[in-house]
Amino acid sequence: MSAPATLGWILAGGRGRRLGGDKAGRRLAGRPLLLHVLDSTRAQCTRVVVNGEPAALPQLPAGTPVVEDGPAGGLGPLAGLLTGLRHLDATAPDIAWLATFPVDTPFLPSDLVARLHGARGAERAVVCASGGRLHPTIGLWHRSLGAELARAVEIEGLRRAEGWAERAVAARLELGDGPSDPCFNINTPDDLETAERLLRQG
Repeated sequence: MSAPATLGWILAGGRGRRLGGDKAGRRLAGRPLLLHVLDSTRAQCTRVVVNGEPAALPQLPAGTPVVEDGPAGGLGPLAGLLTGLRHLDATAPDIAWLATFPVDTPFLPSDLVARLHGARGAERAVVCASGGRLHPTIGLWHRSLGAELARAVEIEGLRRAEGWAERAVAARLELGDGPSDPCFNINTPDDLETAERLLRQG
């Protein structure tokens, strides 16, 4: 299943305090988390951009673009999403869609972007859900949402990604749950150990 032109946007600005340092460079199976997500997403997108501070990122493949957050930086994933929509608007007039992937989700499906497009119908946004839980940072966003998100963040003071998803998203893509949950995210050392075990199990 092919997908329309889509800019991939890896949200790699998390400080990972509970994990003991910047998430992007934490190693899983000997490789930085960021590279796991980059490998699983770049074949799905027209191109992929890493959203984060260059000094906090591990070494990336040559030519991988990195974009820092704009004035709304420091506000968590909503700032990253807003930066992504603005970047899309400014640099990619031929691309209408932004797909967001958190840096701490190494098990994302290899056909996730196509499935997100298939699930959105006529809606301008769709996010993933698994195990009865919404994952508002794993999603697909139309470029026309940029002005609405800017108003929500910069004027209304919205800070929670869940709050934005409740407002903007009418479609969701249900994925699996349980130990092999493709939305599994790594927040703590225990989560990292679980991910290592899942990788060994294949």
